Amino acid sequence: MQVVTQKSQELKASLTAQFRSHVSVGREGESIRPGERLRNIRTRLGLTTRDVEAYTRRISNEEKNEDYCISSAWLTQIENTGSVPGVHKLFSLSVIYRQSFGGLLRLFGVDLTKIEDHQLLMPLPNTYRATFRPAGDNHAVSFPVHFDLGSSLNGTNLLSRMIGLWGEIPIALISSLDLKHSTYGFIGFKDFMMYPFLRPGTFVQIDGRSTRVQKL
Repeated sequence: MQVVTQKSQELKASLTAQFRSHVSVGREGESIRPGERLRNIRTRLGLTTRDVEAYTRRISNEEKNEDYCISSAWLTQIENTGSVPGVHKLFSLSVIYRQSFGGLLRLFGVDLTKIEDHQLLMPLPNTYRATFRPAGDNHAVSFPVHFDLGSSLNGTNLLSRMIGLWGEIPIALISSLDLKHSTYGFIGFKDFMMYPFLRPGTFVQIDGRSTRVQKL
């Protein structure tokens, strides 16, 4: 029981520290509210509050639910006060601002990655189905990016001994690859043959079916 209490306190401290890291980043210690961060995102995208209202109206019409709509006045209130948008309105902002839903939740101190940690502290008496949180687009997985050329493929060997270098690759990148029809590669950092059309270090997709230069 004491261990559980200590773990709970550690989680609470971690959540508090993470929330402060998303809020207290202003000048000379001045905190930046979640609403102000939303305003910064909106202005950076060149959108007015009326633009956002019009876009959310389209989403609400598509979903046939007025809860997705954010009026210009309500958005201004969110940006200038401590008001917290509901899940439907936060969804609309996620779509319009091109931000992940979980990322916007973190602005208001809700970290979805902590769900499993809290569940471990709350064992249930009856049997239940285990669920796993789907990885977000910004989640990376370890992937072999270089094989040891000295390893032989003729005999049985451990995979860990055959791989010379592991790298972290975003899941979003893997899911969007067309491995059936395309080849992928990196332009070398010292390869200027196709510069300035392709800069050194560029990740390229090569479609063998395209044999002509496309006119712009």
